[in-house]
Amino acid sequence: MKNLKILHVDPDKSFVTVIQHYLEDEGVVFHSAHDTETCMEILQQEDYDVILVDPDSSDSDAMPLIPKLRMRHNSVIIILSTKTDPMDRIIALEMGANDYMVKPFEIRELRARIKAHTRLIDRIIKNATEGESDSIEEIPTHIYRFNGWIYDSGKLSLYDSQDTHTELTSNECALLQIFLNSNGKVLSREQLYKDTRGEDLDEFDRSIDIQVTRLRKKIGDDAANPTFIKTIRGIGYMFVADVKVEEEATAA
Repeated sequence: MKNLKILHVDPDKSFVTVIQHYLEDEGVVFHSAHDTETCMEILQQEDYDVILVDPDSSDSDAMPLIPKLRMRHNSVIIILSTKTDPMDRIIALEMGANDYMVKPFEIRELRARIKAHTRLIDRIIKNATEGESDSIEEIPTHIYRFNGWIYDSGKLSLYDSQDTHTELTSNECALLQIFLNSNGKVLSREQLYKDTRGEDLDEFDRSIDIQVTRLRKKIGDDAANPTFIKTIRGIGYMFVADVKVEEEATAA
């Protein structure tokens, strides 16, 4: 986690201090904001790998902050909330958050989740290649073209035929990457969860279904009658498209 840049948005200064001391001991570059206005000002100056957000503050703009962050940044967004209702988790994920943790929690679990999400980007890039490399910068990446869409696995970016950029979360990038590399194959929910999160699926966890729904919306796939991401009842999903793959020049 050394040199990882993290921004923590939370009005509870004592709580922020506890998180800061623990993460800075791990070598993290840590900054904080006590309200959404300050958060947006900071983000105009710098980018962050991870943004921790408390949506329960008295700041009425805290929840709408999530899609604003998602539209402008490709950071990992983790919600730290006191609310235990599953619907709050679902809403946060649908708005663009990558993860949701209920306070109080074990700080070591937060560290583990941050590491899991930030490793995800490296895994996405590596999964786009046929071989291994000692350096991420030396790995050849690919351009995927499917039904008017273009996905750049090196930049983790999705564009339509008019070259308009569509923002994806790191989890959505991982999910799309897996689908593109497994075109025409049935993938179980358990497999998708393990490949995108690096851990086993809890039988009550519906986050993969939520993320599939969000990805469908972003690529214009009708949830009622999907064209690209087919639901295989009782098993999982299957991606079906005319996918063309081009190798991009090695990153400098």
